[in-house]
Amino acid sequence: MSKWTYLAVGIITKLSTGIVHTSMSRLLPAIEEEYPNTSQALLMWIVFLLMPMTMFFASVSLTVLKYIGYFQTQLLSVSLFFIGVILFAISTNVITMVPATVLAGFGDGLLHGLTMFTIMELFPISDKYHVLSNSCIVSLYPISMVVGNNLSDILLSYGHLTWRQCLISYVFINLIFGSVFSCTVYRKLDNSTLIISNKVDTELVDDNTNDSHVKLDTRFKLYVLTVWNIVWFLKSTAIRFPGFALISHAINIGLSTSQGVLCITVQFVIEGIVRLIFCVVGDYLFKRRMLFVYGTCCFLLAVISAMGYFCTELWSLLLYSAFHGAMAAPILSGRNIIMAELFDKEFAKVATAVSYVPFGLGFMFGSFFNGLIFDIYSSYYNLFIIYSAFYFISLCLIGTIVWSKKFT
Repeated sequence: MSKWTYLAVGIITKLSTGIVHTSMSRLLPAIEEEYPNTSQALLMWIVFLLMPMTMFFASVSLTVLKYIGYFQTQLLSVSLFFIGVILFAISTNVITMVPATVLAGFGDGLLHGLTMFTIMELFPISDKYHVLSNSCIVSLYPISMVVGNNLSDILLSYGHLTWRQCLISYVFINLIFGSVFSCTVYRKLDNSTLIISNKVDTELVDDNTNDSHVKLDTRFKLYVLTVWNIVWFLKSTAIRFPGFALISHAINIGLSTSQGVLCITVQFVIEGIVRLIFCVVGDYLFKRRMLFVYGTCCFLLAVISAMGYFCTELWSLLLYSAFHGAMAAPILSGRNIIMAELFDKEFAKVATAVSYVPFGLGFMFGSFFNGLIFDIYSSYYNLFIIYSAFYFISLCLIGTIVWSKKFT
């Protein structure tokens, strides 16, 4: 079966499961109305726990995939995801939401890891379409965000559904558009002839698989990986602040819920467009230059976040959303690509798996931290300055890797 078939499967499944993740921004105000006595910090942490749980369990998906194979991993992942989302939707209190979210995150993490490691193996850095294939999978989040938030807004405002009914509806969307197709395709895979092993199917992978890397010694690999994990924690904490809290921030400064949805829609439409452009031109412009792309984007995000502190009107918040989306796109699209540039092929897979942990920790900490700052100051304004500092620190850490001159 063609490697492009597996890429298509990954796109469809990530798009369908992403709707559940991204709809939470719009569902949060409805959940807040049902639990008015719960602190903002706790409620936001619970509601947005799914993403960090996905990243945590993605780090173990490589091991699970080796032991039980492709079809079994796919079947297990979608089953756990569906059960977890349904349990979340029927939860009677915020405490029971936590184990439901962990279960759903376990399933989605296995699914995410299965998709990413498959694509990394089929499209190595020597492949002509390395950047296109590895970035398009993670470039679906903005599309999911636009669909998830606007679909939720329609279902809540005009369909008069509850937030629980919305989540149940998304389970059926996943079942129809993602799971049946993906399980059918992965059922055809023979674990002994494809990827996560030392055997690579030559019909799936181009002959030119001898990646040219500057050989790094073990100590420097660990140094780079440690620094990069710190960078990922800081960036994942900061980069999804608009996705987590922009609607609530808009309401807090006197804008309507629909205007908040408009701001977040603009951000993710722009981010989606830039991600798609990155996918198309990345192999020609950015391959083996991703570290410098990351540094530039971190600098610009530090400036944009600081300017967000002064955005008090709809037009200024729309500008902030658009520029933030444009600069966040290359960082998020190139997450796996940069691992292939920093390390050799085998260590890149291990490094990618390990990097999911700080990525998930950043999401978990960020969702709680956003709510905590709101509980203390009754606004989100201070977060713009705090996250500007996070981006600047990330820039400095990236600079230490460049300064080491251990690779080209």
